[in-house]
Amino acid sequence: MLLLLEKVGELAKAIRKNATNMSIDNSKINHYDTIESEVADVFIVLSSICNKLNIDLYKALKDKE
Repeated sequence: MLLLLEKVGELAKAIRKNATNMSIDNSKINHYDTIESEVADVFIVLSSICNKLNIDLYKALKDKE
């Protein structure tokens, strides 16, 4: 669970770091790869947690609709 919090924190940091670039000059948005990587990390950890808890992530998302 702590790993998930760490990964979400890294994602927030990457977004915050790039938010200033986004508002100043759209041509400087070249750090999306970092954000994509952090999103993937969060998803991987979340998927792992769901797997260990026998939670069907797809079903849980579908039920939220």
